Amino acid sequence: MDNQKGSGPRRRWAIPRATTGKKIELTIREEQILKLLVRGASTSEIATCLSTTAGTIRVYLHLLYRRLGVRNGVSAAVWYVKRQLSQGRAVRS
Repeated sequence: MDNQKGSGPRRRWAIPRATTGKKIELTIREEQILKLLVRGASTSEIATCLSTTAGTIRVYLHLLYRRLGVRNGVSAAVWYVKRQLSQGRAVRS
């Protein structure tokens, strides 16, 4: 017998791809989080800087990774830097 809750199979959610040509609009909070990720901040450091909890930041990151089609913070930071450079914006640290 399986130790998982529920009787159905585990769902695998499709990860939307940011490379489909659709422009992804980021919220102000998402931009703040991505900027801190680029600087190398941890989840708890991001939470402290933004006056919120680490749990809230983990939720933001989970949803943001899905929207961007990435699997971790490094990939999200790379995505953000590429986006900024493609728009002619300097990436400040």
